[in-house]
Parts: sequence; C-alpha cells; structure tokens
Amino acid sequence: ILDIGCGMGLALRDMKRIDPDAEVSGLSAEQEPVQFEADNMHYLTAERVPADFAGRFDVILSNISFRYHLFPNLSLRNVILSLSRGGHAEIGFSYDRVPSEEPYRSYFKELVPEVATTDKEGYIAYNATEVLVAREFSRLEELEAAGKLKLTTGSYFKKQGCQGWLIIDKLDDIGPDDFLNL
Repeated sequence: ILDIGCGMGLALRDMKRIDPDAEVSGLSAEQEPVQFEADNMHYLTAERVPADFAGRFDVILSNISFRYHLFPNLSLRNVILSLSRGGHAEIGFSYDRVPSEEPYRSYFKELVPEVATTDKEGYIAYNATEVLVAREFSRLEELEAAGKLKLTTGSYFKKQGCQGWLIIDKLDDIGPDDFLNL
C-alpha cells in the first residue's frame, strides 16, 4: 500500500492496525516528522518516483496531496505505472494550488503556449495545468478503451476540469511505452 502525501503517517498506522502483515509505504515531499511507523518512507514528489515503484503497489491512496503537485498529470501517470496488475487507486484529484508566481508563470507559458493569452496572469499556471491534466486523462481513457484499466470518477469530475474523486483499477500491465503511442 502506498499513501501519497502521507503527512504524519496516521493512515499508515491505521492500515497496519487493520492488517499487521500489510506492507505500508508513505510518500511525502515534506520531511515532516512522521509520528507513526511505516515500513517504507520516501521523501520525494509523486512526479518523480523511483523506477522500482513500477508495478509494486496493490493499493495507492491520496486524499488531498495532488492539489500541491506542480505537475499532477505526471503524478497521475506515475500512479498508473506504480500500480500492480489488478491494483486499485483512490485519488482526491485537484490542482487548485499550482504556484502562479514567477518563474512558474513563464514556464507554463512556454510549456502550454495556447494559455499564454487566456485569462488573467494569475491563472496561467492553473489553465496550463488544466490542459496538461486533460491531455493525460484522455490518454487514460484510451487505455481504458483498450481494456487495460477502469476509471471511475465523481459525478462532476469532467465538468470540474478533471478534478474530484478518481478511482483507478489496473486490469492489465501498463508500462511507459503505453503512453508513447497514444
């Protein structure tokens, strides 16, 4: 089990209480004091996970951490790649806290030039992230159509720019190459 944005590790502790034999791992960009033991702690962002995460986790959970990821589209891809075949993920998916000050604004203008002239300057990063997430979600829908995964979303997920609850069931092996040809 992997908890992305595990904070103090409270959910990890609760999972261990339910099943003492479960291997629980926490992922956090912050090295805040983890007050509860985990089998593995990883202090890094979900946008850049180690290669040995591939196919490793049967369950991946994340409550609200995605809202703080600079590239939640990459984090989402890494969730898919990190799930084992038959694995299940539940993600509270949003990107409402994407940094909007410089140099992020300039970077997003270069990365997604079509948003450079849209809306107010303060929304450039948000709008660019919305475009990147929509592209990634389209890839996931293609993988779903190919029978490789099943997506379940909250009722307003698409209307909210691909934000809200997202449940992913990985039905077949998916590797990095599956994202290249989409």
